[in-house]
Amino acid sequence: MNLRSSLSVARERLAEIRLALADVESDLQISPSSERLKSLRRSLLSARYHAEMRVRRFGRKVKR
Repeated sequence: MNLRSSLSVARERLAEIRLALADVESDLQISPSSERLKSLRRSLLSARYHAEMRVRRFGRKVKR
Protein backbone atom coordinates (compact mmCIF):
# COMPACT_ATOMS: atom_id res chain seq x y z
CA MET A 1 0.00 0.00 0.00
CA ASN A 2 1.46 3.37 -0.91
CA LEU A 3 1.54 6.42 1.36
CA ARG A 4 -1.39 8.18 -0.31
CA SER A 5 -3.69 5.21 0.19
CA SER A 6 -2.40 4.79 3.76
CA LEU A 7 -3.25 8.43 4.42
CA SER A 8 -6.69 7.96 2.89
CA VAL A 9 -7.39 4.90 5.05
CA ALA A 10 -6.15 6.73 8.16
CA ARG A 11 -8.45 9.69 7.41
CA GLU A 12 -11.44 7.38 6.90
CA ARG A 13 -10.73 5.62 10.18
CA LEU A 14 -10.44 8.95 11.99
CA ALA A 15 -13.80 10.05 10.57
CA GLU A 16 -15.40 6.78 11.77
CA ILE A 17 -13.95 7.23 15.25
CA ARG A 18 -15.19 10.83 15.43
CA LEU A 19 -18.72 9.72 14.46
CA ALA A 20 -18.70 6.94 17.03
CA LEU A 21 -17.44 9.34 19.69
CA ALA A 22 -20.21 11.83 18.88
CA ASP A 23 -22.79 9.03 19.24
CA VAL A 24 -21.38 7.93 22.60
CA GLU A 25 -21.27 11.50 23.91
CA SER A 26 -24.88 11.97 22.82
CA ASP A 27 -25.86 8.76 24.65
CA LEU A 28 -23.96 9.94 27.73
CA GLN A 29 -26.16 13.03 27.85
CA ILE A 30 -29.15 10.71 28.19
CA SER A 31 -27.59 8.41 30.79
CA PRO A 32 -24.57 10.16 32.32
CA SER A 33 -23.97 7.49 34.98
CA SER A 34 -23.45 4.60 32.54
CA GLU A 35 -20.03 3.11 33.29
CA ARG A 36 -20.08 1.21 29.99
CA LEU A 37 -20.54 4.43 28.02
CA LYS A 38 -17.85 6.21 30.06
CA SER A 39 -15.42 3.38 29.36
CA LEU A 40 -16.30 3.37 25.67
CA ARG A 41 -15.80 7.14 25.53
CA ARG A 42 -12.33 6.83 27.07
CA SER A 43 -11.40 4.14 24.55
CA LEU A 44 -12.66 6.24 21.65
CA LEU A 45 -10.79 9.33 22.87
CA SER A 46 -7.59 7.30 22.92
CA ALA A 47 -8.33 5.83 19.48
CA ARG A 48 -9.03 9.33 18.12
CA TYR A 49 -5.72 10.63 19.46
CA HIS A 50 -3.77 7.78 17.87
CA ALA A 51 -5.68 8.10 14.59
CA GLU A 52 -4.92 11.84 14.49
CA MET A 53 -1.22 11.10 15.03
CA ARG A 54 -1.31 8.51 12.22
CA VAL A 55 -2.91 11.03 9.84
CA ARG A 56 -0.28 13.63 10.72
CA ARG A 57 2.57 11.17 10.26
CA PHE A 58 1.34 9.94 6.87
CA GLY A 59 0.53 13.51 5.84
CA ARG A 60 4.10 14.61 6.52
CA LYS A 61 5.53 11.65 4.60
CA VAL A 62 3.28 12.30 1.58
CA LYS A 63 4.37 15.96 1.41
CA ARG A 64 8.05 14.97 1.06
